[in-house]
Amino acid sequence: AAATTSKKDPGLRRQELLRQLCAPLLQFVAANAAPMMQSAAALDVLRETLLHAIGSRKEVFEAVASAALQEPSGSNAGEDADGDTDGDASAPAPLITQTRVSRMLKFLVANATDENGLSFSAVLLSAMEPSLLRWAMDPHSSFVVLALLESSTTASRVRRKLEKRVGELRKAGGVGAGLICTALGAAPP
Repeated sequence: AAATTSKKDPGLRRQELLRQLCAPLLQFVAANAAPMMQSAAALDVLRETLLHAIGSRKEVFEAVASAALQEPSGSNAGEDADGDTDGDASAPAPLITQTRVSRMLKFLVANATDENGLSFSAVLLSAMEPSLLRWAMDPHSSFVVLALLESSTTASRVRRKLEKRVGELRKAGGVGAGLICTALGAAPP
């Protein structure tokens, strides 16, 4: 009904509304990345914000990368964003090792770039780099590392870090580690 009563072009009206909403939304997501990553609905909001917000997303990219690597908080810390437990529910694991979070991160690695050309993949790799082998050997986060290896922005850095560690990746086993070995040109485990 607004389209028929408004004198503004619907596209222009949408852009003006987005400009007004994006700054506070980006601030909220940056300040609440960890708790948002523990809720399925909030995780969807986070993903869509990182994909479609107008403005610099550097602070939000950094907050999401940091939150993904930290230990979860709360009473259901052993559950992933779907409510499933991934192993021992009494031993909380970093959010990146949870199925839904690792899938979202993999998607963002392939698709999230802000209007200044900053890619989420570069920010995430910078956060993961000190423990890249650890993440490459995990059953869930290994697929995030594989996405980083397949990203034109981060492929060479990931390759340099992991080529020397193929033997350890083979020993780790797992589908993700095997796919990383294959992508590196080595035989899978």
